[in-house]
Amino acid sequence: MPHQSQKSVLVHWHYSVSEWESFITCEKDKGYKCFLKGFLIAGTISFLVTRYGINTLWITTLTVSCIAAILFGIFCYFYSRYQVKWKQPQPPEIIISTDNANVNGKLTIFNGDGKSLCKADIKEKYDRNVLEIVYETKKGERVSSKELIIPVPKGKLREAIVLLDSLNNTRGAWFPF
Repeated sequence: MPHQSQKSVLVHWHYSVSEWESFITCEKDKGYKCFLKGFLIAGTISFLVTRYGINTLWITTLTVSCIAAILFGIFCYFYSRYQVKWKQPQPPEIIISTDNANVNGKLTIFNGDGKSLCKADIKEKYDRNVLEIVYETKKGERVSSKELIIPVPKGKLREAIVLLDSLNNTRGAWFPF
C-alpha cells in the first residue's frame, strides 16, 4: 500500500459497502447500457457470420442472430453487476491530502510530481454529491487534463466543503510549467 503522510491528511472517509457499490454502478455506467452494447455487438457479428460466412436462409440468420444477441447481452449485464461487487475484507475508504487521493489503496497524485491541480468542485451527480478534482499532467509538450470523481459520504457534505476550500487554496501554490 502506498505511503501517505499522516500530517497532510485532509479527510479520511469510510463508506458502507452498499453506498460504494451504488456509486461505482452509476460511475461505470453499468446495467442496461452494457446489455444494449453486448446485444448490438453480438447481434451484428452473428448476423454477418451466419448470413455471409455460412450462407444460411434469412430466417435462420435472424433467429441465430437474435438468440446470440440476447444471450451475450444477458451475460454482459450480469458480468457488469459482478464487477461492481465489493470483494475486499476491509470497508471502502478514501484518504485525501493536499496533493493526492488514496482510493482503496490506489494512490493518485493530482498536485506535484509533474501534475498541477486545476480546480476542485462539489457537484450533484447520480442523485448524490461528488467531489470532482481536475488536474493537468504535462509530458514533454503534451498537456492532458484528467479528472478524479470521489463520492461524498452521506452526512459528510460540510466536511467536503472544508476540503474543497483547502484544495482550492493550495491550487496555484505550485507551478510546474
